[in-house]
Amino acid sequence: MIHFRLLQADRPYWWIHLPGVNIDYSYHIQQFEKTCETGPGSPSGHLMVSSACYIILVSGILKYSSTFSQPARVAVKLTMFILLIEVILLASLSRVFLLTHFPHQVLLGIVIGVTFSKRLLTRKFFANISSRKYFLLALTVFFSSTFSYVLLGIFGRNPDWSIWLAERHCEKKEWVDLNTTPLNGIIRISACLLGLSITSQYLRTRVVSMELSLMTMPVVLAFSYYLTSYDFSSVDIYTFYMYNFIRYLLFSVFILQIFPVFINRTFKLFIKQ
Repeated sequence: MIHFRLLQADRPYWWIHLPGVNIDYSYHIQQFEKTCETGPGSPSGHLMVSSACYIILVSGILKYSSTFSQPARVAVKLTMFILLIEVILLASLSRVFLLTHFPHQVLLGIVIGVTFSKRLLTRKFFANISSRKYFLLALTVFFSSTFSYVLLGIFGRNPDWSIWLAERHCEKKEWVDLNTTPLNGIIRISACLLGLSITSQYLRTRVVSMELSLMTMPVVLAFSYYLTSYDFSSVDIYTFYMYNFIRYLLFSVFILQIFPVFINRTFKLFIKQ
């Protein structure tokens, strides 16, 4: 949070209304339902996650295609490269078009996502982290962020400055998305780290095949969509954050262990028959 506050990571849809910003208001600047995110704008979380996930997915497909013939490997590599660039480019343009990010925030998100994916692709990333370390990391992230939140208030800084700007400059109050608040981001990260703590033993001892990954992917995507699209906005704020912690904890445990184990055992039974 201190990092975001020091960078003054404004989002375009509220930045244009700040004092000292000269905008020609003869042009209508349109907002959308997905415009009013409440967290600081830099870096773009959507591009961090998208670039990291797609690079890991493409790397897995290319590794799987290494046994193909030379022309087939070239075709797969070219197709994956084009799709990767297309997905990242479209995601970047959509974030800028929706007024949720400036171009440099999108670019920073891509750089961080690519860097993280390269690290994540190494086997040692998981092998060297125990369940206890993941658990301690989850506690560290949560309590250090809470301490930073309190510290900003002590020094006269509003830790909810981005939420205040979002609520003030969003065209419709119902568009302000609580899922994008900085505190909810910390809760989401802490829950996923706790999920990694629970599943890390499985991740270190199991090597998941590409076939199993491809079989698991549709179920994971469907489960992810259902879990993340459920609306908790009607409950009070404390219950909202508690529900989010639980659902992202379940999300990480299900996609990292429960679904792969279930499909792996089902696949083995099918082969035996």
